[in-house]
Amino acid sequence: MNKILFVFFMIILNINVYATSEEKGILTKLDIKGYDINFSSDIHEYSITTSSSEPLDIEYELYNTSSYVQITGNGNFNHSKNIITINIDNVNTYTINVYKTNNVSKEIIDDNDIKEMSYAKKEIVKIILITISCSIIFYLYYLLFIKKLF
Repeated sequence: MNKILFVFFMIILNINVYATSEEKGILTKLDIKGYDINFSSDIHEYSITTSSSEPLDIEYELYNTSSYVQITGNGNFNHSKNIITINIDNVNTYTINVYKTNNVSKEIIDDNDIKEMSYAKKEIVKIILITISCSIIFYLYYLLFIKKLF
């Protein structure tokens, strides 16, 4: 009789330990710090707008705490549609579409931030200006004295 109760007790424990297929891959909470996405576990796609390229602070809770979670695409956002995927046990995938905006603000530049050109760059600019000036002078000489247009 004790063996039967022990086996029955072990079967009940195994049922509670392993998640059913309905329990796998379900988020009970999804929160992105600084954004309100109105999370519902039935909705698998969300969209937000950010002005930062930094990774988002994503917090989540799982229905089955032993589930495996993989988050990809979080951070280094460009100015097109960026996709963050949250894959749970390869059963369910939640998607966050991140749109990056441009910051339109004027920054005040300190005098210390302006860097002086190096000597080599200054010399290159001088050579280019002299070459362009000489070309214009020779072209005008050609038009005035050789072609006699004026």
